[in-house]
Amino acid sequence: MGFKSLRDFNLAMVGKQAWKLITDPDSLITRLLKAKYFPHSDYLNVSIGHNPSYVWRSLWNAREVITKGLKWSIGTGESISVWTNLG
Repeated sequence: MGFKSLRDFNLAMVGKQAWKLITDPDSLITRLLKAKYFPHSDYLNVSIGHNPSYVWRSLWNAREVITKGLKWSIGTGESISVWTNLG
């Protein structure tokens, strides 16, 4: 099919699903995964947990790709606190 690296292609597709966990918190799959794997945290700050499923392990491994691509979108700036969001 012309892919240079099947691993990189797979990681990109899993990363796309992981991005949905961040951007669409009301979707059914996000609510399900959040209830099972990170009920008291968010996707970017969660540990792998005990006995994770293959799907969750793949989504958890995609966090590195997601965090490398994250950028701030300032917009109006109303929701950004310069005192707490300096990271």
